[in-house]
Amino acid sequence: MSASAIKIVALVLLAATPVWPLDCSIPPIYVDIQPRAVHGSDRYMYGTFIGFGTPAQNESLWPSLVYNETSISSMTYCLSGNGSACATGESLGGFFDPSASSSWRPQDQYVSSDPEEQKTNAGVYGMEKAHVYMHQNDADNAVDNTIDMPIRIATSPTSRPGRLGLGPSSPFLSALVSSRRIASRFFSLYVGNGFDRVRGSTTGSLVLGGYDSSRFTGPVYNHTLRPSIPPTVHVSDISIAFTSGNQARISLFDTLQFPDFPSALASGFDAQITTDDYPFSLPYELTQNFITMLNGVPSPSPDGSLALTTDFEGSMVITLSDGFAITLPNSMVYDSKAISPVAARDRNSTAPFTLGLAYLTQVYLMLDYDAGSMHLAKAAPDAPFISLAGACPATVPSANNHQDGGLRGAAMVGGVVGAVIGGLALFALVGWLAFKWWHGKKAPAAAEDKWVDVEGLETRKIQLKGSRLAQMELCDDDEDEGKLRPAKGEFGGRSWYGLRRSGR
Repeated sequence: MSASAIKIVALVLLAATPVWPLDCSIPPIYVDIQPRAVHGSDRYMYGTFIGFGTPAQNESLWPSLVYNETSISSMTYCLSGNGSACATGESLGGFFDPSASSSWRPQDQYVSSDPEEQKTNAGVYGMEKAHVYMHQNDADNAVDNTIDMPIRIATSPTSRPGRLGLGPSSPFLSALVSSRRIASRFFSLYVGNGFDRVRGSTTGSLVLGGYDSSRFTGPVYNHTLRPSIPPTVHVSDISIAFTSGNQARISLFDTLQFPDFPSALASGFDAQITTDDYPFSLPYELTQNFITMLNGVPSPSPDGSLALTTDFEGSMVITLSDGFAITLPNSMVYDSKAISPVAARDRNSTAPFTLGLAYLTQVYLMLDYDAGSMHLAKAAPDAPFISLAGACPATVPSANNHQDGGLRGAAMVGGVVGAVIGGLALFALVGWLAFKWWHGKKAPAAAEDKWVDVEGLETRKIQLKGSRLAQMELCDDDEDEGKLRPAKGEFGGRSWYGLRRSGR
């Protein structure tokens, strides 16, 4: 078989949907995204709690929806003509030293599933142990989900290092499923706003094999993924909402305000959702309308964002064709340096239109590669609890509301439906009637939270709606005293896994 034929076969295999038996009882993995110490650097890097090698070298990689392969900076990356990237940080993550890992296995014949890297081939591939940690802080008691997977050690700037490949042919996701660490190639992402461009205080999270039902609110908007391109949506309107002056809200599509606006864009445009860039990259005409309305000019920002030359008080509303709308606050439209979230664009540019990290700071993104679907919802950055729900292909996520301060089980809808045994229905009905009678006899004080000891573990029983009880294990070590580890529970016969959010 020729080398080109081998490459074609390899790519087909990587792109194929996994055929491993589904087990929807496998809990999801919650990976926090926040600044942390990384290997080979004295900087704290904002990214996922993931390490590689034996012993593990923490890398704090940034999730990428565009790339399939996971890429890490070599120890000499910043000595190879990459001075600007290393000077600014640019989410390089940590640096990997294969010579310090006993589990590193070079793969000289490995063929990347990313077309860009097939052309440049600037890096070294190998199989390595990945350590996917489930915890909210850098703590010794983190749950280590270890898998074997291919990684790329980047040696030149031709392809960005410091990234966790989460594209549709991601070897990372496939390895998690094949090793039965997660149930499906379903993952959820909230990027937070603690990265350098925004410098906010809200950390993010990546849920592998499920979603955090407390991290989003309102209805979930469902989309179909398109083959061979990143997640794409249709933008129908972008408006600027003023909080001062006589103007209230003006659309960048408004032909009365902008008489030269082309009719070809009247119905909107397709845009890719990306984590690889921060600003919006809009059609040239819309970019010019934004410049005209808010007095935008080029800025020294390395991501190409426009600066605003006059003070602005207001917000920016982005609406998709299905009605899903999010609002960027004033602090992001006009930040402390007067930089906007919209990038300059050349009239002749053929680059795809994108909704970058600025968009994702307000969105909870859920991707189901096995079912070819995408789900979007408004992010709930300040949710006090983490409520994890596992997901099999075709799961339709639903949000949890914690207005009562309790932890409600997250419903996993659309999973594999088991056989129903008719005889249990009558038993369940009798049990329910008996329970309702017993519950009516209880004093109100019995509904309060209590600390109990179950099988030698100190756990907290939390009263749930409908008088169901959930349990979470309480950490008893000095460093993490009072924090809650994940513990499996049942809610209406469906599995959930709960944590208390860090710092809450």
